[in-house]
Amino acid sequence: MKELTGSKKQIKWAEEIRKNFISSVASATEEDCKEELEESGDPEKLDYAFFQKIVEKILAQTSAKWWIGNMKDIELYDINLLAEDPDEDTWEEFLDVYNIRKA
Repeated sequence: MKELTGSKKQIKWAEEIRKNFISSVASATEEDCKEELEESGDPEKLDYAFFQKIVEKILAQTSAKWWIGNMKDIELYDINLLAEDPDEDTWEEFLDVYNIRKA
């Protein structure tokens, strides 16, 4: 895992957010994702490879400020909704909404 950048206070807070993200979202299996979508989405539309691509992009972020500002309230459900519609527009919107570097 890459080290986060920022003040000591930001890094400590962001590490906790990232840890929670990993345990609640990044570690989700395909079955977990489909179960989460059962009530409000269409689990059959889930593109798990796209879900993993989203998680990979999120985990690549190294700014503590970014983690605090963008991920403190993210849930598996939010990422699953994106993974239901894996087209280029959805991907670009995700990158913009969450201010993710496109590198």
